[in-house]
Amino acid sequence: MLETIKGHYRNGKIELYEKPHLKESEVIITFLSSEEAKSVDLQAKGITKEEAVDLRGRLITLYKKGR
Repeated sequence: MLETIKGHYRNGKIELYEKPHLKESEVIITFLSSEEAKSVDLQAKGITKEEAVDLRGRLITLYKKGR
């Protein structure tokens, strides 16, 4: 069974954003450049340009409040 889980690498450690459903398994790690990691095909996810602009505005507000 294949399972894909996002995470990040920092200071020599890989941290996963969620827990895998497997107890033990071999893994293959693929490192993305910062641009690849930030790139999301919103159109493929059914989000229009107008919705993306609105979403970005709301997320920036949330991001600034969390700082």
